[in-house]
Amino acid sequence: MWSSKKERRLHEFAKMMNREQKRGEKKLQTLGEICSQEEVRELRNAFPRLLHENGVSKSDRPKLKHSTDLSILGYNIEREEFETEWFSDAEQLISRLTISAAPPPKDQKLDIENDIKFARLRHYNRLLGIRKAKKNTVLEHDKINEFIRWYKEACLLAQTKSISEIMDSRSEKEKLLCMTQQFLTRDEYQALRASIERMDGLIDRIEVLQELQRNGDTTLKNAPVERKTKKKMRKIDTEQKKKIHSEWNKTKRWHTGGFE
Repeated sequence: MWSSKKERRLHEFAKMMNREQKRGEKKLQTLGEICSQEEVRELRNAFPRLLHENGVSKSDRPKLKHSTDLSILGYNIEREEFETEWFSDAEQLISRLTISAAPPPKDQKLDIENDIKFARLRHYNRLLGIRKAKKNTVLEHDKINEFIRWYKEACLLAQTKSISEIMDSRSEKEKLLCMTQQFLTRDEYQALRASIERMDGLIDRIEVLQELQRNGDTTLKNAPVERKTKKKMRKIDTEQKKKIHSEWNKTKRWHTGGFE
């Protein structure tokens, strides 16, 4: 048992900082597959702030329309943020801090407490920067409309799968592209995605040509026609959109007024 509430709070804060350090080390290990930990540290020291922490031009932001979809999502267009803040417990770091304007007397225990107070302030400032960066990333890459489209489709798929299974079904390439949005502008991200799609198309085309070559074909007469495939895919997409729209209307009625 702790002798005072202050010691208990200090111990809880130390545990929280240890957890943050372990999470940071785990992220470093994940990034180690791309580049070494020394290179990651150098990049972090050279660019300590995230790109989108500097803000997004209002003229370049995607337009959002008032709708019940946004109200169900809990997004306020006027404030350009969600009703529930990311990491809403962050203010507890500084909620009980008291800093005296007068110089304190020399005391080793008091000096340690003051160091912890300023560590809390620095940690809180970092969290504010991350909040701002996350908010601006959402605005820059139109993640609100993207999430609404994904959620509508998830409502239909949830009849046979759980949400966690739907999230895990994303490919590693899709997950990596989502991560790149944190440090790329919208134009840079779209150019990167278009380049990857062209590269995938070329790889698929090369595989088809290699298969024709193995079969002894010297012309493209037996090559599959891409246009017919695209028309068929568009028809499937139209039928899927009708099902998604129907299921979403049911979900929206349940959220707004409930089923009778």
